[in-house]
Order: sequence, then C-alpha cells, then structure tokens
Amino acid sequence: MALLLSPSEQTLHTGLSLPPGTLGVLTAYQRAAGHTVDQYDLDTDLLRAHDDGVLRGADLEFLYDRDRVLGYLAGRPDPGIDRFCDVLLSGKPLAGLDIVGVSLGGSFSWMPIHSGFLLARFVQDRFGVPVAIGGNNIYYLTLFQDVYRDLWNALTRAFRFIIVGPGHRSLDEIARHAHEPGWPGASTTVDGLVARQPDGRITFTPKARAAVLRPDFHGLDLSWYRHWIEDESTAADPAKARAANNEQLFKWPPTLTQYAQRVYHRNPPRGRIPTLVIPYTFNYHCPYACAFCAESDRTDPLVIGEAERVVDDLEYLSAEYDTPYFYFYNNYFNLSKSFVKKFCAEVARRGLRIRWQDCARFNNLDLDLLTRIRDSGCQTLWFGMETGGERLMKVVNKRLTVDRVQAGLDLCRRLGIWANLEMIVGFPHETVHDFARTVRFLHGHRDLVNYFQANRYFVVPSSTMGRQPEAFGMTIVRDLYTYESLLAQNLAWFRSGRDLTTMPNNFDIYGFDEVGGRDHAEIRREGRKRLTLLHDMQRPEFYETRQMLRMLDSIVH
Repeated sequence: MALLLSPSEQTLHTGLSLPPGTLGVLTAYQRAAGHTVDQYDLDTDLLRAHDDGVLRGADLEFLYDRDRVLGYLAGRPDPGIDRFCDVLLSGKPLAGLDIVGVSLGGSFSWMPIHSGFLLARFVQDRFGVPVAIGGNNIYYLTLFQDVYRDLWNALTRAFRFIIVGPGHRSLDEIARHAHEPGWPGASTTVDGLVARQPDGRITFTPKARAAVLRPDFHGLDLSWYRHWIEDESTAADPAKARAANNEQLFKWPPTLTQYAQRVYHRNPPRGRIPTLVIPYTFNYHCPYACAFCAESDRTDPLVIGEAERVVDDLEYLSAEYDTPYFYFYNNYFNLSKSFVKKFCAEVARRGLRIRWQDCARFNNLDLDLLTRIRDSGCQTLWFGMETGGERLMKVVNKRLTVDRVQAGLDLCRRLGIWANLEMIVGFPHETVHDFARTVRFLHGHRDLVNYFQANRYFVVPSSTMGRQPEAFGMTIVRDLYTYESLLAQNLAWFRSGRDLTTMPNNFDIYGFDEVGGRDHAEIRREGRKRLTLLHDMQRPEFYETRQMLRMLDSIVH
C-alpha cells in the first residue's frame, strides 16, 4: 500500500517542522500487520514545487473553488487539477497496489481537505487502485454536514471508503478485502466507515479505539524536518549551547520555531548541526469534560500507554533517529499520577537523556510530581487555563481555580519549566469584568507565563455547550455561513499573503446569541477586539526574534 498525507497551507508559511505523526503511526501498524508500505508526505512535494516555481499561489486557487472541486469529484475533466496531482504524485509507484490511503491531516483548512479528496479521485481514475480516506477533517465535515451537503453528496458517490476516527485497523481490513466483489456488505464492521442514508444524513459505524503506537518514519526523506541547532558536543560553552537549543525548540512559540526551521533549511547556518524533533502520543481523551470541548461528549474511552513500553519506544526512537528531542501530543501528560511516577522512574533507571514538551493540567501537580517530571527531561508544559475569571471557569466546568493556576505556575518557575497557557475569549455572557480579570492575570504573571495561545470561543456541536446550549444561556445561530462563503473567506486570506494568525477559523461556523444579552454579531466584534488586545501582550522577545529571522530570510532571498 501507499499512504499519502495531503498538503496544508501551513507548509507554505512555516515550512516543515516535524515528521508527520499521522503517517508514522499508520505506517507502523500496517507494517506490523504484514503490509509493504510506502509513505509520502505531500507537504514536501508542495514545498519543493512552490519554491521551484512549478506551482505558484495562482495555481492553487482552485482548491477554494467549490464548482471545480465538486465537478472533478463527479468526473468532470479539469487539466489544472490534473497538473496539480501529477506534480505532487510524480515518481510515486502507485499502479497495481492493493490500496492507497489518503490522510486529510489535522488542520481544519481547505487545502488539505480538498486536495486530499482530489488526489484520491485522481489515484482512482489514473491508476485504478482502491482508495481509503481518513484524518481528523473527516469528523469535522460530519459535524457540519448540513453546511457541506453538496460536498458529502459528491464524496459518497465518488468513494467507497471514507473513515472517521483512528484508521489503523480499518485500513488493514480494507486493504485485505477491497478487491472482493460486493465488499463491504450491509452488515459491515469496518470501524468508522461513512455511509449516506436515504434521507441524505451522513452516518458512520462506531469508531475504532485509539491505540498507542510507536511511529515508523522509515522511507520518508527526513532532511525536510531538520532543525539547525548549536553543536553541544563541540561548543566552547556546552551549557550556553544547550540553553540556546532549548530556547529555540521549547521556549519559542510553535510558529516561531517552525519559521526558524524554514529559514535555516534554506540556508543552513555555519557552526550548527541538523537534528530532528520526534512527535509521539501515548494517551488519548480526557476525563474532565470541559463544557466547550469536543472531549465532553465522553463517547471515547481513556487510553493510556503502559509506562515501560512508552519509555521503550522513546529509547528506540531516540537511538534510531539520533535525537534527544520530543514533542508529546497527549491530551495531557499527568492524566494518571501512577503513570507519571512509573514513567519518570523508568527514564531515570535507564539514564535516558531526552528533552520534551507536552500538555498538562494544574489539578494534580505538586512539587514532588513536577520535580520528577522536570528530571525526566521536561522543558515546557502547556496548560489550559481558558479564562482569568473563576465565575466563567465554573460555568464551563473547568474544575480549576485561579489560585491553583498561580500555584502551578510558581512551581514551574521554581523548577525551570516553561509554562504556556491556552486562553479563550468570548464565552457566552463573558462580561467586561470577566475579560478584565483575564488581562490582569496575564499582565500580573508575565514573569511566570512564557507564552499564551489566545483563541476565540466557537461552538463545537458535539460538546456539552453545543448539545445543550440553553443550559449556558445560548441560542445557536446556524445559517451564518455556507460552503461557498467559507471558501470565499479562505481564498481572500490565501491571496492576501497574510500569516496564519489571520487565517479564517473553519471550525467557527455556528454563531450564538446570548439569552437576554448580546447577539452573535456583537459577540464576534468584541471577540476580535479582545483577541487583538491579548496578542499585543505577548513577550517582545518573540516579536524581535521573528524580525531577526525575517531579515535573515530576506538576505538569502
């Protein structure tokens, strides 16, 4: 089989920072199941074609054209789309395979969504190979299927195998049976398989349970993901070099680290060496059920890897890819105190010198546990605080207090762990005073908060707030956007050349009016103003570093 990861707009802005965990995990499972697998990150092909002038911005605008996309999916010839697919798939031996898997990735944007579907149609038609399509964006499209009815009609006519949820077992099963006439039957047990019902509704069979799998990146050209860092083994001052590397990989905001990687990839600095940062996930889902979060639907069971096996994986990955650096993508690291203690003890017992970052919660952190975490190599922890107002924390079932946040930040500072926060503005009935508490907290704790990611609240239909809006004083407004209008917004952004911070939020489709309060238009206007205010509060050093990198980039180009 071949696995394709569809390209994303982010690649054109920041380059590539990490080997794709999605591909690595799928590849690992399929190879263990006995399949021969070639994996392709089409972001690398897009970046090469764009930098070489083969595909320019104007050549990609069809990805925001509803009629061209739907027409191609329906079988209408389109030389421009054929050329795009030819460029990205050039040299890849796809003919005669049992299956081609296409992942739409995890960023909720139209380039990976539309390009993945178009590439899948191209592979079916050109090579006559069955195609299975998956990725987080499939679930997104099912949540808003009323908005994307025309797209779903085209997809279910064009493809037999569209999968919601983890696709490792589904892909294995499809690969073994896709060539059998009449398979799958009406009683299929393929995990997460999408179907269109006679009334037009999109449904899917129960999703697969998430699995902790060690990613396998063999076959990818890993030079695309190298970060150029100080050589600590030859530096005149190893401690200073180590501190500089930790800042670049763990202190800087993610987009800044990615941008530095792209600048240095174009022109490797003298005196620096290339290294990889490896993505790895070993727990899934969350027991806290914050009301705004998709996890609050509680339909997916908690999955936590066994500590010894997780450390086995890290030891292998560190040696195999010659790096101590990891980004963990867990729901949160300290989901289980027992796991944390076993993990940290095992890392210490083996003398494993890794450095890593992950998400965490303040709730069950204390000095002893956080010291163990620090000693296991932790550099940065991301915490969801959401708001500085405890009234709103209670409303959204955050199960957190401002005092607990401050205590956790104090501990991180004391132990030398960078603490980053996730913040949300625009919750229902958020008052000026609520927002002022957020501003005062961030301003008053500038010495404790390294970086914060500010987001505007939007309605997730599967969340508690999306399912029970009346309980939160909300009335959902569903007809604000159409498929066409969302694409028009994204095309305008794409043509503008503005950075990712201004990209439309394609998940923010439903608005809401407050019962007895503001309407959706006023809520959005105030939300944009509040976001701008928070963005202006970030550390000046990050802005200054970005300007320095821009100057370096302009000299090279």
